[in-house]
Amino acid sequence: QTRKMQDVFKEMALEYRMHFDSIREAVPYRELDTLLKRELNQRGIDADYAYAVVDESEEELLYQSSGFKPEERQEAYRTNVFPNDLISKDIFLLLQIPHKNGLILQSISYLLVGSLFFTAVIIITFGITLHTLLRQKKLSDIKSDFINNMTHEFKTPIATISLAADSIANPRTLQNKDNIFHFLKVIKSENKRMNNQVERVLQMSLLDKRDFTLEVSPAHVHPLLEQVVNSTRVQLDRSGGSIQYDPAASNDRVAIDEEHFLNILHNLIDNAIKYSAESPQIDVSTCLEEGNLRIAVQDKGIGIRQEDQKRIFDKFYRASSGDVHDVKGFGLGLSYVKTLGRSFGGEIKVSSQYGKGTRFVILLPIISSADEET
Repeated sequence: QTRKMQDVFKEMALEYRMHFDSIREAVPYRELDTLLKRELNQRGIDADYAYAVVDESEEELLYQSSGFKPEERQEAYRTNVFPNDLISKDIFLLLQIPHKNGLILQSISYLLVGSLFFTAVIIITFGITLHTLLRQKKLSDIKSDFINNMTHEFKTPIATISLAADSIANPRTLQNKDNIFHFLKVIKSENKRMNNQVERVLQMSLLDKRDFTLEVSPAHVHPLLEQVVNSTRVQLDRSGGSIQYDPAASNDRVAIDEEHFLNILHNLIDNAIKYSAESPQIDVSTCLEEGNLRIAVQDKGIGIRQEDQKRIFDKFYRASSGDVHDVKGFGLGLSYVKTLGRSFGGEIKVSSQYGKGTRFVILLPIISSADEET
């Protein structure tokens, strides 16, 4: 113990004498640069640096390398040059690394880029999953609505046919041929109605699978429009409605499948009738527009809300009208119209003001005399 204490006293005496006699000689200034460079390289730091040795007790700068900025000494990294001495000395080594923030970012750049990439992948995956779930829920709701509508559409004619059949079986009805013919006419009408509904669903199924053929050929549109308007006028006369027809186009020749085109016209005019609050007032017109035949069907019905106009051509979609659903259907008509319109090389547009009416416009490329010769 005595020897240990003697060693300590000797060390203290040596440090005391060095502190007061040759503190400058105790710091190996010539080796500092080599030592610093070696230590920085061992830690993977390859950057420019500047350093200085300062006596904090006297606020004296003992040594500085080129590039050291004394005015920024407070921001420099610092360490005591003699941390293990028994007599405390306020001699510090200061280290300045220019652009240290860029160096730090560069050192973690790969990790940062990888983290951002995987974070983006997770967010995108989550977004796709959420979108898929919402879409599945929407499809489920549409499917339920479609089944409910289809059940209603089939239930009504079935019930009517059943009542008509029961009425024919009544002995009193059998004695009256006029009543029998009346009920047979009702049965035939309701059967035709059911058949039309089934055909509509089957047609949309074929359109989705692209498993159908169109017999497209040049045809005049005005006679077809006149045919549909005349058949509709008879129906509207009974309900006090009206339909006006203005074939103003000088060229009505387009490439279409006449049967499917008639279905398109019937769908649009039927919608105009169904969605008219009072007596339907419908205007049908044609004109030429930039090399296309423009067919317009306009009504003064209940109109379509702005948020519904972008979706009315979606299959099974039916615009909501609150808790009231007076107009039944499958939501297939306008989807059918848009699909076939594109098949004919045209397009369909809609403009509407809620409560004031709706205007559907079909644009079809006309066939000129030069096209026919070609």
